[in-house]
This record gives sequence, structure tokens and C-alpha cells, in this order.
Amino acid sequence: MIGTMLSNVPSNTADLLSYSMLVVVSIFLLSGPAITYYYWKKNKRMKAASPTGSA
Repeated sequence: MIGTMLSNVPSNTADLLSYSMLVVVSIFLLSGPAITYYYWKKNKRMKAASPTGSA
């Protein structure tokens, strides 16, 4: 049953879906480390500005 469903998809549609999936996956793979780096630098800057001398 799955084989018949897969064979009914036109090749142009399958190509479009595969390329769009590659774009979405690459966006997630690039944005994840970028967001992590941004918040890491922000957190590092906040720690450097906080007072260190507590009694």
C-alpha cells in the first residue's frame, strides 16, 4: 500500500518537497548554533558586569 502511494507522486513534486526539506533542515542546523552562541555571549557579558564582591 505504501509503495502505491509513493509511486503516485509526480517527480516534480517530489523534487520540490525534497529541496524544501533540505532548506528547512539547513535553516535549523544553522540557526541552532547561532542562537546558542548569541545567548552564550550575552550571558558571558552579563556575568562580567555583575558585582563580584559579596560579604
